[in-house]
Parts: sequence; C-alpha cells; structure tokens
Amino acid sequence: MDPQTGTQGLWVLIDTLVEDQLALLSIGDTHYSEASVRKNLDATARELLIPRIKAISAQNPAIDEVVELRGASWRVRVEAVLSPINKAVNAILAVYVPAGQPLPSKPLVGGIEWRIMDGGRIDTVWDENMFALYEVPPSGRGSGTGDMNGWVHTLIAPEDRARMKVVIDAGIADPDGRRHTVSFRILTRTRTDSPGSKQLETVSRVIVDPSGTVKWLRSIAREVTSLKPDMPQEMDNQSAALVRAAFDLINYKAMFAVDTATWQVFMASPNWQQYGLQIPQYGYLPHSIHPQDFTAFAGLCTEGSPDHDGVVVRGLQEDGSYRPYRITASSGHFDTRGKRYVIIAVRPAEES
Repeated sequence: MDPQTGTQGLWVLIDTLVEDQLALLSIGDTHYSEASVRKNLDATARELLIPRIKAISAQNPAIDEVVELRGASWRVRVEAVLSPINKAVNAILAVYVPAGQPLPSKPLVGGIEWRIMDGGRIDTVWDENMFALYEVPPSGRGSGTGDMNGWVHTLIAPEDRARMKVVIDAGIADPDGRRHTVSFRILTRTRTDSPGSKQLETVSRVIVDPSGTVKWLRSIAREVTSLKPDMPQEMDNQSAALVRAAFDLINYKAMFAVDTATWQVFMASPNWQQYGLQIPQYGYLPHSIHPQDFTAFAGLCTEGSPDHDGVVVRGLQEDGSYRPYRITASSGHFDTRGKRYVIIAVRPAEES
C-alpha cells in the first residue's frame, strides 16, 4: 500500500510474537510479509495508532477513545489478540475513523497456544476466533481436536498434512526464537452436512520456558485469499498432493503415516475403516495394536524398508476383538533405518 493513500477506516494487523519487533501483516485487504509498521502507515495513522499500539499489554488489552488531532476528531480502537493460556500479546489490531462514524467489520484473527511437555505431550488451546475460523462449535477440549496430531489428521486438508506435520515437528525440536509463517488449507464445518475449506495463514513462534521442561508455541491464524505460497512451498505442496493421491487410489490395502517419536497416525487412506479397524484414540497406535504384537510392529517401523516381508500383528476391531493383519512399512529414504516418519500398508493376513 502506498502510505500516501491513507489507512483511515482500514484495520491494521500487527504481529507481536517477537518482543520489541513489530511486524506488519496487513492493512485492510493488503497483505505484507513482516513489513515495517511505521513506514507503511500514513502520518495520521502513525500519530494516532503507534503510541496506543505500544501501550497495549496483557493488563491493558484494548483502547477505544476519541482523539483530537490537528482540529479533527478521530475514534481510535486498538486491541490485542491474546494467547489462550498465558495471555501473552500475540498480535494487535488497530483502526481509526472520524469520530461518530461506525468502525468497519473487524477481520477474524485467531489466537493459538500449545504447551509442549518433555516426553512429547502437547496441550493445544484455541481462542474463540479459532473455532469461528474452522466453523465448528467449541469442543470443550481446548481446541477443535484436543490434540496436535488429531488436528493435522482431521482438520488440515489432505494435501497439506505431511508438510504441516514435518514443519511443526522441526520447529518444536529446534526452536530458533524466530517467527515462522506458513499457508495451508483447512477443512471447515467438519461436524456438519455441509463441510467446506479455507486457506489460512499462520504466524508462529516457539519459546523455551526458563524452566527448560516446557516449550510454548504461540501463533495467530487468519483466512487469506490473495496470498500465494512461494516456490519452495509450492513444490512441496505438489509432492504432498501426489502422496495424497496415492493414498486415495489404494483400494486393496489401508495406508497410514506414522510419527514413530509419538506412535501417532497423522495421515490415513480413506478406506481405513473398510477393514474394520478401530480408529485409535488421538491417533495413538498402542491403543489399536495387540500389546503382545507392538514390539514387532515398532521394529518394522524402525527398519522402515519396503523390501521387508512385513510382520503379522493383531489390530483392534470396532467390536473390540482382534484380527491379524500383515503390515509393511517404508520411510521413503534410501537409508531407511531410524527415520521418524514412515508409511504403513495394512491388509488382512488371510489375503496376503
């Protein structure tokens, strides 16, 4: 946006995830990538908004007042997007209009916070705007799924699941304190007869707690329609879409992707339930494999080689019984052993 055109009547969205480093994300329908706030605001906006943006905090999350400036009266509204658990200021929304005029409709910006514990457990919490973005009612579990892997498996669009899983895990494993932006498609109204989808953009940062035992992922999310992924991400989207297409076309076996660090499923073929397999709680596979067979299953996953003949394990059925299945695994790497993510193929043992 040309600063000379003015920002009057346009909501300004500012990312505050990194202390003392404000990053402009949008002015109205114009989007930016970590741009300077001051350079992109007109003179009136700088005088009206910047002092109030700096005054926003968890203790003072909103300012709404009439301000006199060079003989004109303006209504100024500035408010925080708070993290749902710790109430940290994730972002700030700001707007000004002539006094007496109504404010324009506010963009929907969601706040997210994850508590990442030693051992891999992740508590995920959304604010009310996140439920509105996904167009689902509050779940009573903090977020739409209550679990990060469940979110990837059920609310992220199929072509983006593998990419999102890998990106998130890498950010958690090696937090660099920087903000990271990613665009992806989500599934909306998943609990209704009229599901839909949206393109979201999230800006996130992982912070290590001073105690050293907890990490915090703080993020904001918003719907975007004018942004296009940059080329490396676009190329990755294409490969993810091809993986999903392979999953969709398999009809003589079930397939699912497993994170062996947590033993959770984060992507599955549509015919998963065709075989009578019980869907694991939170995607956690030890709930769905006979306890006496899990060691063999884990060893196969660790090997990660499609040349292996596989193993027969008993899988839990919807009726509570167990049925034998032949399992094969591939990590997709030439050096297969010990890779974190593997694809598992499943078919009834009697058909093998």
